[in-house]
Amino acid sequence: MLALLALSFLYYLAYGPVEPALPYFTRQQLHAGPGAYSGLWVVFGIGALAGLSQAPRLTRRRPGVVNAAGATLWAVVTFPLLWCTSVVPAGAVMLVSGAVWGPYLAVEATALQQWVEPAWHGRLFGLQHALLGVASPLGAAAGSLALASVSSRTVLGAAMLGCAVAGISIGATRAIRRTPAGSGTGTAGSPRPPARAPG
Repeated sequence: MLALLALSFLYYLAYGPVEPALPYFTRQQLHAGPGAYSGLWVVFGIGALAGLSQAPRLTRRRPGVVNAAGATLWAVVTFPLLWCTSVVPAGAVMLVSGAVWGPYLAVEATALQQWVEPAWHGRLFGLQHALLGVASPLGAAAGSLALASVSSRTVLGAAMLGCAVAGISIGATRAIRRTPAGSGTGTAGSPRPPARAPG
């Protein structure tokens, strides 16, 4: 359980620099303005909605493995953005990127609900939101500081590399790969695990 939360913290921390860097990247490398920048996020959102539709199917698998693979795959599919020089190919990359990003939190939330006694849900989800609420701003702040001395392309590349490292490193741990005792195969509809505290 803690490994799943640690993965999310590191993933969102590494992703954070994308948000301050993307406007600079749009202007400097795509040679486009605010409208194109907004359009990139629109297609990202469309992709995320499409990806979210796959969350019920993905939750039937081991959620730790799914999300660790998702963090790594997100970095891989977004990496071609660094070589885009116009808005259309960048938009195509963002569409696929959003589709990979979309199911992540739904898969995690489903796992936390299934694995933890309902009495602990309030504290557990409060902890989850607190971790993510800290991780993204910290990453964004680091990205903003980095933009003063390196290019937006470098900041984006470092963010993608960080997401891949988070997915691979946490995904390699036994804690993220194992299914909690009593959860059967870890699939949707399997027996509920014994009530217990998180961690």
